[in-house]
Parts: sequence; C-alpha cells; structure tokens
Amino acid sequence: MKQRLVPIVRLPEMYYIAAEAAPTVAAGVGYLNVVRLARLIPALGTDVVNTPALLDAELQKEYRKELYGEGQLWFWYKRKNVTTIPDGVGNPMTQAKYTFPLPLGEIEFGVN
Repeated sequence: MKQRLVPIVRLPEMYYIAAEAAPTVAAGVGYLNVVRLARLIPALGTDVVNTPALLDAELQKEYRKELYGEGQLWFWYKRKNVTTIPDGVGNPMTQAKYTFPLPLGEIEFGVN
C-alpha cells in the first residue's frame, strides 16, 4: 500500500520565514535569493530591494508563486493584515470576503 505524505512545511517556505525574520534587509534578500536561484530565477540585488517594504513585496510575490491555491497563503495575508488581495482573476478581495462568517448556531444562541 502506498503511503501518502502531506508536507507540513516546505524548504522554500522555511527560507521565506527566515527572510521575513532576518535582522537586516540584506540578510532577508540573501535568504530569498537562495530559493530564487534554486528555481533558476535571477537573484535580487540589495540595490533593488533596499527597504523592509520592498522586501515584503518581494516575499509576497514568492509566497503567491510557491503556495498558490493553498491555505498557507491565506495565513500570510492575515498575518500581514493585507486589506485587498487578488482573487485569482484580477478582482480585488476585501477583508469582508476573506473573514469567515460566524456559524448560525453561534449567532442564534449567542454563544461566543
């Protein structure tokens, strides 16, 4: 019988986490470039990505490529408090669209 494995965390995702938590932007770009070079994508220079905001923007692009269609991307958006995200066909999603509604049983009986 074939065993089916589900990855808990992928190696590229670990590099993205390390890039996000890096003490400097240059160190974060270094972690990000490890994945980019493994994917045969040109490395980013610290002259191009030189602020935390630009590093976050590049990380978001990489997360979207790596975790397309998976729940982990949703956690990135929630953690970063992204207010509008693309829905896959170009339309922006608002926070109301990706906040789960309360179950009817909790609304009906006032359970919190």
